[in-house]
Amino acid sequence: MTTRAYRDPLEDASLLDPAGQQSMRLRFSGPFQGREVCWDATIEALPGEVSNYYEIGPEGEHGIVLRIGLKAAAIDLPTVRKAILMIRQYKRLSPGRRQFG
Repeated sequence: MTTRAYRDPLEDASLLDPAGQQSMRLRFSGPFQGREVCWDATIEALPGEVSNYYEIGPEGEHGIVLRIGLKAAAIDLPTVRKAILMIRQYKRLSPGRRQFG
């Protein structure tokens, strides 16, 4: 039985803002519509009554624009790690805004 070594998603990400703020910009790779892309992402903390969402926009100079809104007090590194994994593992990503959770 072989086990795959865990690779921290943050190792492959370029963090453009410090953690612990209300939002964070970053870039990371992942699959999208059958190809590997660079996500030009912003993750933002949302107030309690607003639904989690992701929004996939157009491809820009630094990759495909991605906004993720999560119910969180601040965007810390564990939250960023989970968001990267979510985007990489979700099979039915499509352009536009989608609410979840």
